[in-house]
This record gives sequence, structure tokens and C-alpha cells, in this order.
Amino acid sequence: MARRSWHSRRLGRATSSSTSPRESRASTTIRATAIRARRIASSWMPFRNLARIVLSYPWVPGSSSPPVPFESRQTRRPGKSDDAEVPMRAIRPGIAMVELMVSLFVVAILVGLLLPAVQFARETARKTQCRSNLRQIALATHEYSVAQGAFPPGCAPNGYSALVALLPYLDHESLFARVDYSIGEDDGPTELRTVRVPVFYCPSDGAPTHLPQLQSVAGTNYAGNCGVWHLLRPFDGAFRYWDVAPKPGTGPPLRPSEFVDGLSNTSLFADVPRSDGTYHRLRMVWNLPFAFGPGLAGLASFREMCGGLPSDPKYSGWSGSPIGRGVPWSNGSITLGLYTHTLVPNAPSCYNGTAVRSAAATAGGFHSRGINAAFADGHVDFLSNGIDLETWMALGTRDQGDVAHP
Repeated sequence: MARRSWHSRRLGRATSSSTSPRESRASTTIRATAIRARRIASSWMPFRNLARIVLSYPWVPGSSSPPVPFESRQTRRPGKSDDAEVPMRAIRPGIAMVELMVSLFVVAILVGLLLPAVQFARETARKTQCRSNLRQIALATHEYSVAQGAFPPGCAPNGYSALVALLPYLDHESLFARVDYSIGEDDGPTELRTVRVPVFYCPSDGAPTHLPQLQSVAGTNYAGNCGVWHLLRPFDGAFRYWDVAPKPGTGPPLRPSEFVDGLSNTSLFADVPRSDGTYHRLRMVWNLPFAFGPGLAGLASFREMCGGLPSDPKYSGWSGSPIGRGVPWSNGSITLGLYTHTLVPNAPSCYNGTAVRSAAATAGGFHSRGINAAFADGHVDFLSNGIDLETWMALGTRDQGDVAHP
């Protein structure tokens, strides 16, 4: 009885003490501590997740064997004892073959779409630079005409080109100081012909800037308009020969007032393909097997034979000069410093038999679908390869009353 009362008294003290203020404060403190512990644990969760991700990768730098991922550790299956634990298959990150092929296919499509756009942007930039070069040359020609009262000669008495006369107006006074008009261009200083003048080059033409076949002389991609065809009307364009002994069509430089058709309707300079020393169909001048006579009939026959050259004339028995276009830039001869409106742009160029003055020195270049041309009033136009032949011929004359607008 005494033992039972002792337990009852002890239980009573415990029951009464659990509801005392001191015990209540202790319980509150314990709960607050537990809450803070849970918060601290939750704040470390990202680091635990990061560690889980790192350890789940199949390879670890510097380790000879891959670590055991979390997913591959032994787990207990329901209903199995501890001795029956079986390792689960590791789940490793990867990419399926189908996904890889789809990705490569998408990349190929994107590359196929982007490459033409990049090439188009580059060609547009090159065409713009070419137009700028022609614009500078046309403005220099006008400055020359203001200072001298006439345009420069297409081919000076000793063979110098119009580009040589324009050097002081293109910020090349020191180069012009080397020119000696008292001697022939072929006999002049070699360093004049070997200097590369950047404004004379079209960036779309990939030919070498210097030709070792001619002692590394430099060339040009821009030639002056000397008319349609010498045997039809000699030098009826913007430039003409200035021969020491006068010949039909030759004479002193032309004045702007002599452009009866209008300065804006007469071509001044245009793109020409520059020779690269090879037998390229458009970069050289081909010899016709015989010469054609004057007049429209001769022009039609000449044009038909020259324009009908095969795609690779050399292997079809044709011969010619592989260094006949734009090289050197200082020479004003037809096919070198001058071009004609005999055939439409980017057609072949041909000697009339072997005659140079009655040759077809055709305008052309490597822009897509046409050429740039500067007109006598200073503006620059892009002319299509498919331009009407009559329109093209009219743009090549200064005083025939055949006004044409490209």
C-alpha cells in the first residue's frame, strides 16, 4: 500500500510539473530550435542537389573509374531481405542517335540558309566598293575637264592612258611626277607600270594584281569608252586616240560640249575583266581567223563570229593574247585602257583578224548579272548583261542622236 502511494505521488508530481511555466518555456525553446534546424537544412538543399548532380556523372576528371551515381547505389526492393539487395542500373545522361541525327540535320539546314545570305552580303559590299571606285574616277575626270577645258585623251600620242592623266586628281601626285610624256609608255619608267593603284581595282575580280609575264606590271578593271566599232565610226565614244599624225577619228581630247547626246546618256568608264595570264574566255582577246570589212554588214558578221566563241576557245583551236585586258593600267590602247560597245557586257573580246583598232574590247566583270558603268555626267549605273543591243550601242556614242536611257 505504501509502495502504491509512492508511485501515485511520483506520478502526480510529474503530471503537475509538465504543466508548470518552466516546462512550457522549455518546450517552446525546443520547438523553436527544431524550426531553425529545419530552415538551416533547407538552405543547404541546393548544395546537396549539386553534389547529387556531380556524382551522378559517369566520369570524373582525374579518376580512373567512374563514381557510383546515387541512382546506381544498392537499394532494397519491397519484400526482399537485406541479403537480396540487387544494384539498380545506372542512369547516365546522354543523347540518342535519332536526336543526334535530327540536330545535325537542323544545323545543315541553317548553314544552307545562311551561306547564300553571307555570300550575297559580301558581293553587295564588293559591288558597292566598285561603284565607289568608278564614281571617284568620274569625278576626277570632271575636275580634269574644269582645269584643262577637255576630257583627258583616251590614248595620248605616246600611248599613255586616260587614267595616267587623272592621277593628280586621285591623290597620286607623286606617282604622276614619274610620267614623262616625251617618251613612249612602253619606254617609260618600269616603276610606273608596276605600281598598284587601289582605286583602279574592282574587289570582285580575283585575278592577280601583278602579272609576272610582263615584269610584274599592275593592271586595272576600268577602261574608257571609245565608241561602238572603229570600222563603223572611228572613236565615237567619250575618248579617242590622239595620234601624232592625224587619222580618221583621232584628234585632241574631247570637250564636254561635244557630247551632243548628253553627258548623262554617254558612258565614260565601265568594268572590264582584268587579264590573269591564262586563256580565260573573258579575260583575254581572241584572234578571229580573218578580218571583216567596214559598215553595218561587216559589224554584224564580226559580232556573230566573236560572240559565238565556244565556252573554252583554247581547246577548240582559237588563239589570242592572254595578257590583253587592262594590263598595264598605264597603256591607253584599245583592249588595255579603252573598251568598245560592239557586243553586250560579258561577251568575248576579239581582234578583227589581228587588227587592234577594229577589235571588240567588251565591257565585263564578275558581278552577278551585269556591270557597273560611270557616265559622263558623273553618275554610276548598274547595267544588265541582257541589255538591249541597240540601247547598249546608243550609250556608247556621244553625238549620233540615239539617246538611250539604261
